[in-house]
Amino acid sequence: MNLASLRGLALFADGIGFGYAAADEEQLPLHPAEQRATAGMLPQRRRDFAIGRIAAHRALAQLGADDGPILMDGRRPLFPRGLTGSVSHSAGVAVAIAAPVARARSLGIDLELQPLPARAVRLVLGPEELRCVEQGWCSHSDAFSAKEAAFKAFDPVLDCGLKTLRQIVVEPAEGGLEARLASWPELRALVSICRLPGGVLAWTALEGAHVARSKY
Repeated sequence: MNLASLRGLALFADGIGFGYAAADEEQLPLHPAEQRATAGMLPQRRRDFAIGRIAAHRALAQLGADDGPILMDGRRPLFPRGLTGSVSHSAGVAVAIAAPVARARSLGIDLELQPLPARAVRLVLGPEELRCVEQGWCSHSDAFSAKEAAFKAFDPVLDCGLKTLRQIVVEPAEGGLEARLASWPELRALVSICRLPGGVLAWTALEGAHVARSKY
């Protein structure tokens, strides 16, 4: 993918920083604590972790935020205190968004630069999303990526977290796709979609300090 297509994306609202990185560019050194976190990772996982952290630090730099190590909370990136963010990588490219927690309770971003396997369509997309595709509102990849971004935003604010992407429903909305929980429709988020050469980028933000109690 030509990284020029990611430069200057006018996707992100005020107060949300964006960064990207690629495996084939000169790598910046990781923070020592981040470097220690890669111990035991397989080479591809270590590469993805590294470019994801570079992208995340660039998102923080865009905000002018105090920088520090971005570690892990399970599989989620753990941003410095007072900040929230999300990271995604695909085909050797990573993207990240970040914001102060006063600006967004949580964020979700997803990058898909490879065709969506038919098996993933069957496992992840429900009747609602398939109807959207049939009616020309979105592609399979758009719906899948929107669900991934929404999952990342919803999961941290739910007491018990989410188990699968099938718990999330996406449907057409002005400005993108609206994501909601199948059993909790009042919790919603607008997911913005940007189509890229050979892929799609989706992102969303949950505003304010809302914390939900999971029904799962």
